[in-house]
Amino acid sequence: GGGCVCEAGYAGAECEVECPGKVGNGIFCSGSGTCTKQGTCRCDPGTWGGACEEDCPGGSQRPCAGNGACGLRGMCTCEAGWSGWSCDREVGVR
Repeated sequence: GGGCVCEAGYAGAECEVECPGKVGNGIFCSGSGTCTKQGTCRCDPGTWGGACEEDCPGGSQRPCAGNGACGLRGMCTCEAGWSGWSCDREVGVR
């Protein structure tokens, strides 16, 4: 059977679902992610939120101080040897 081919930022059987975070013509997810076939945002590294509208700790340019990964709720998971809200404290170093 047929089916619609949706424009960028739209999803659903009839392209009726608009991705969140529209910031311009054809730009969704706050310009910081891509729209999935389900109509949700998959955020670029360093951003999070339903519309990728939030920066991770340390900012979107250097999330988690480059020493960890930013999760779905904007929490950093630090690599071994690093701690802190934004993975900016070396373990055992004062």
